[in-house]
This record gives sequence, C-alpha cells and structure tokens, in this order.
Amino acid sequence: MIWLIWLVGEERALGADNVIHTEGGGKLLTNPLAMMKWTVPFWVLGCVQISAGLTLLRDCQRRIACRPPAGRSSAAAKEGAPLMVDEAT
Repeated sequence: MIWLIWLVGEERALGADNVIHTEGGGKLLTNPLAMMKWTVPFWVLGCVQISAGLTLLRDCQRRIACRPPAGRSSAAAKEGAPLMVDEAT
C-alpha cells in the first residue's frame, strides 16, 4: 500500500509537514496514522470484493449441485417415464 501513497504523492497524502527529504534523495514518512487512514479503505474494499466473489461462487455451486437432471423430474425419473420437452425454451 506504500505504492498507493507513492502514486498519489507523499506530500499530498500525508501532508508536506510529515515528509522529510534526505540528502540522498530519499524521503522519510513520519506520520504512520495518516498512512493507515489512506490504506485501510482500500484493504476493506478489497476484502469486500473477495467475500462477494466467494459468496457468488458458493451460491453458484449450490444451484448446480441441487439441480435435477435436465428434462426429468425426480419422480418421473424413478418411474422410467420418457423425457419431457419444455416447449418454452
């Protein structure tokens, strides 16, 4: 998530007073609370997306597993009845 702060700009994300420029061209970021405030919403959003995807996959698996064989009801399949064709599809 440091990449996100780098992309926006350290001074803009953390405030110019909280960034110290060193002689070698490096930067010291001195406000960890501001970094957390910038990165936590993105972590939360990522977790929400992952949980939504897993919920959709689980629901899809349940629907596929619970679906009866195509064209037959369970009672008709036991009796050996011929396949029923649905004209609506």
